[in-house]
Amino acid sequence: MISYLYLYLYNKQSSYQVKCHVKNKSKRIFIAAFGSETNSFSPLPTTIESFQKNCLIRPGTINWPAIANDGHSEFLNLAQKNGFTAVRGTFAYATPAGPLTKNTYETLRDEIVAQLRSALPVDCILLNLHGAMIADGYDDCEGDFLEKIRQVVGPDIPVGGLLDPHAHLSDRMVKAATILLAYKEYPHTDFAISARKLFKLIDQATTGELKPVMRSVDCKSIGAFPTTSSPMREFVDQYLLRYPSRQIMDCSLIHSFPWGDTKDAGVKILVVTNDDPQLAEDYAKTVADEFLKIRSHATQSLDTIDIAFKAINQEKKYPVIIADTADNAGGGASSDSTFLLEQARLKNIGRTAIGIFWDPGVVDLVYAAGKGSKLKIRLGGKASWFSGTPQDLDVEVLELRDDAKQYFGDGQDRREISLGKCAALRSGNIDIIVSDSRIQVLSPDCFTAFGIRPEEYKLLIVKSSNHFQAAFSEVSKNIYYVATPGALNMDFESIPYQKILRPIWPLDQ
Repeated sequence: MISYLYLYLYNKQSSYQVKCHVKNKSKRIFIAAFGSETNSFSPLPTTIESFQKNCLIRPGTINWPAIANDGHSEFLNLAQKNGFTAVRGTFAYATPAGPLTKNTYETLRDEIVAQLRSALPVDCILLNLHGAMIADGYDDCEGDFLEKIRQVVGPDIPVGGLLDPHAHLSDRMVKAATILLAYKEYPHTDFAISARKLFKLIDQATTGELKPVMRSVDCKSIGAFPTTSSPMREFVDQYLLRYPSRQIMDCSLIHSFPWGDTKDAGVKILVVTNDDPQLAEDYAKTVADEFLKIRSHATQSLDTIDIAFKAINQEKKYPVIIADTADNAGGGASSDSTFLLEQARLKNIGRTAIGIFWDPGVVDLVYAAGKGSKLKIRLGGKASWFSGTPQDLDVEVLELRDDAKQYFGDGQDRREISLGKCAALRSGNIDIIVSDSRIQVLSPDCFTAFGIRPEEYKLLIVKSSNHFQAAFSEVSKNIYYVATPGALNMDFESIPYQKILRPIWPLDQ
C-alpha cells in the first residue's frame, strides 16, 4: 500500500505544497540531536554541565518532553504521524559558549553512536545539528560526528543533518552526510519548515525516489547577514526559496559563525540536486556570485555607544531600543557586561529597562532577601575583561520568578524558552532583569513576565544581536545595534584569528 503525506510549508513570501512519498509505514528512523555554537573567544568552557543546564535528554526519559528546538520535535512528530518507528537517541544541546572540553565532546558523541549501533537496522537517520561546534582537539566536531555515524551504517543508509546557517560547512560533513540543509532565515524563524523539508527529502532518498547530490562553493567571506532587510531579504527570496529547476531540491546560504576560529569558517553556498552534480555546482556558483555582489551592503553595521546614547534624546517616539550585540548569550558571550548599564546610569536617560543579566550570585542574594527587600548588590563585570566594571547598586526587589518564559517565533515555529531563576530589580529609574542562566533576549516577554511594560519606558537595552528584532519591532522601530566590547566583537580585523583561512573578506580586501 502506497500512502501520501501532504505537508504545507509556509513563509512570509511564499507557500508551497510538499508531498512525502511513503512506501513502508514500518520504517525505522534514528533521530538524535547534538549541537552548540562555539565561540572560540568566549571565556566560558562548554562542559557536560553546560548541556545539562540547557538540554540533555536521554532515551528512556519518562514523559519525554516535546522539544521545540531547531526542528527536533518536528522530526519526532512527523515520524509519529506517519506511523514510522522513531528510535530516539540522546538530545544534547548547550547554550553557546567556548569550546567543548575533549571529554564532553567524546562522551556525547560516543553515546549517540553507540545508541545508533544498538538500534540497527534503521532505514534512515535524522540529526538535529548546529554545524559550528568546536572542541578541544576537534575543530570540526560535526564532520567527525557524521563520519562516525557513517562508519556504523555504511554508505547506503540516508543520513540527514539539519544545520543552523551559522554553521562551518566542511568537506568532511558534505562527504559523510546524504543531505545537509540549513534554515534560511536570520533571525531563525523557520525551524519547522526546514525540518519538514529535510524529513521529506530524506524520506524520498530512502525510497529511492531521490538520489541526492550536494555541491558547495566557498564565498571566502565572514560577517553577520540578517535576512529581514534589503538586500538579504530579496536574496533569500530569489535564490534560497525559489529555484530555476525542479531538479534543485534545496539551496542554503551557510553564513558561518565569524567567532569560530577554524579553517572551515566562512560563507558558503550549499546546493542539493536530484542526481545532477553539474546543476548543483552551476547553481551554487551562480548564487555565490550574487552573494558577492551584495555582501558589503548586507552585513550588519553597528553604532558606537556614544552615537546611540546621543540619538536617544533626539528621537520623538519611545521607547528606543539598544541592542548589546557583543554580550549576547546566544553567541557565546557571558551576558554580564556592564558597559551599557554604566552609560545609562551616567546619562540619566529616564525610565530604562535592561536584560537579561547573568549573575547567579546576585540572584541567590536577592532571593534570600525576598520580594520587596532593599539591599546593596554588585552586579555584573565578573566573567572576564569583556564584562566591564562591576556596578555597585542600591536595589529594590520588584519580583522573583523561576517559572517565567519567553516565546520566539510564530505558528508552528513558536518556541517556549525558560528564563531560569530570575529577579526584577529597580535601581533609581533603571529596572534590571537578572537570571541564574545565560539567556539571550528574544521577545518582550522577558520584561512583561515581571510586570515591566516596555511601552512605558524611554530606553530598553537588550542583550541580543538580532533574534530579538522580530518581536521587539512591534514595540518600537527605533532600534540601535551597538558595538560594545565582548565575545561577539564585530570588528573582525581586531579578532586574533589563528586558524581561519586567508585571504578572506573583509579582512583581506
